[in-house]
Amino acid sequence: MGQVADAAAGEDARTRVFLSYSRKDSGLVGRIAEALMAAGFLADFDQASHDPHNVSAGISAEDEWWKRLQEMIAAADVTVFLVSPDSAESKVCDEEIAYARALGKRIIAVLARPVDFAKAPPRLAALNVRIDFSEGGPGFEAAFGALTSALEMNVIWHREGRKYLARVQEWDSEGRPKSQLLREGAVDTRTLARHLDQ
Repeated sequence: MGQVADAAAGEDARTRVFLSYSRKDSGLVGRIAEALMAAGFLADFDQASHDPHNVSAGISAEDEWWKRLQEMIAAADVTVFLVSPDSAESKVCDEEIAYARALGKRIIAVLARPVDFAKAPPRLAALNVRIDFSEGGPGFEAAFGALTSALEMNVIWHREGRKYLARVQEWDSEGRPKSQLLREGAVDTRTLARHLDQ
């Protein structure tokens, strides 16, 4: 029992990535998951095989499928959605992404196979798909590098930091008046701390 708890505690320190995909893209999701694990991330998806007993990743035989998927999405730091013609039409993928959005999770969409975005459902057409794992893309290594870079960058933290930097520069250019110093409570420290931890 101690070893299982120790393993779970070790995995908790890694960035947990939930992979949403169509079963027709199983080969690619397996390859991405393997590369993520090698790069120090914890890849979690329904058929994850790196956790043989499905204690912290994947779905075991006794799990209630949708409930376990919800647990996996909730536990994830970020969701990666593999976009393909099949995932675009998948009700399960749609529900996974909707659930992740409802929880306020970061969602990174990557192209698994070409999709006609002009004919795609509005929810899919609205995604900013900039990482291309498709056959016509830049190749797996380049796409994987772009994915890990996106996973490692906390965009919200950087945007918040730029806002504060702009305020500091403005304060400095106006001669640093004491009347413009931030007072206690001017910054929601809980929100800032949450962004720093992501």
